[in-house]
Amino acid sequence: MMSDSVSISVIMGVYNPASHRRLFEAIESILQQTYTDWELLLYDDGSTGTSESLIRRAARLDKRIRYWHSKENCGLAHALNACLRHARGGYIARMDDDDLSKPHRFEKQAAFLDAHPS
Repeated sequence: MMSDSVSISVIMGVYNPASHRRLFEAIESILQQTYTDWELLLYDDGSTGTSESLIRRAARLDKRIRYWHSKENCGLAHALNACLRHARGGYIARMDDDDLSKPHRFEKQAAFLDAHPS
């Protein structure tokens, strides 16, 4: 059972990703983080066709991925705000569906933020 909070909430709004392969690579780069106390909030902002089922499949890659979707495209700001409403993390990290994170990203960022609370 997942706890009610995590250290980092990663927010990602997705709409008809240009590269399905790149979406899975982006999510895999989160799964490979050395810092493991995170959740990925994956919001499908009204994708159509094969993109919708692809994003659902990506959401099943790990139990720390939480998925929501919209029936229509409302824009990135709407998608990210929807993620923020559900975020349980003390810190928020941003990812686009074509970003890649190095394995120590969260470890380094959390350590810096912990050491510099202001």
